[in-house]
Amino acid sequence: MFQFIESIRIENGEVYRVDLHQERIDRTYNHFFQRDGFKLESILQQIQLNEIKRRTKLRIVYGLQNQTFELKPYEVPCFEELLIKEDPNLAYPFKFLDRKSIEQLGNTLNTKQGLLISKNQLITDGSFYNVAFYHKEKKWVTPSTPLLNGTHRKDLLLRNKIKQEKIHINTLHTFEKVMLFNSMLDWEEIVLPIKGVTIPGQAPEPPISI
Repeated sequence: MFQFIESIRIENGEVYRVDLHQERIDRTYNHFFQRDGFKLESILQQIQLNEIKRRTKLRIVYGLQNQTFELKPYEVPCFEELLIKEDPNLAYPFKFLDRKSIEQLGNTLNTKQGLLISKNQLITDGSFYNVAFYHKEKKWVTPSTPLLNGTHRKDLLLRNKIKQEKIHINTLHTFEKVMLFNSMLDWEEIVLPIKGVTIPGQAPEPPISI
């Protein structure tokens, strides 16, 4: 039986984007189980929200019958480089608990390297985040071909803070920087210069000596 996860940010007693998380749970249940999903409120009622001050991840694992959850303080990752890995067959349209196919793409990376995924040379997203690229004329643009339409991505699109279009790896040089974001991250909290993105078969730029 399929199992799924939902990762929700809680900070200073506030639950972030709860409506969009509920919408995704309902969509998952309707697709796989032909019924409405459980209500997040039933889990949130078990948590002393006003006691949570620092950024915390509420991780819910669920299937047809049961839901379990845990709370963990969230540490913002620190990447110095993003490596693109190509997989034309990769699919992750729902937030499955089983992420082996994605994890295998990044199993050779170190803790300072992040993963960018491409399908047929089109950028999709990362291992646990969506991405957007900055162009001085287009501003922030996110790939229109994501593996998963994250809740933060959907919120940014609804508020017109980002636009979407197909982004081919051969056009990355036309952008200035790349932003990583997910349900736990703030706007522009992780931004790297575009030269920090390594394309398959392309050697990373050497560090500049001063």
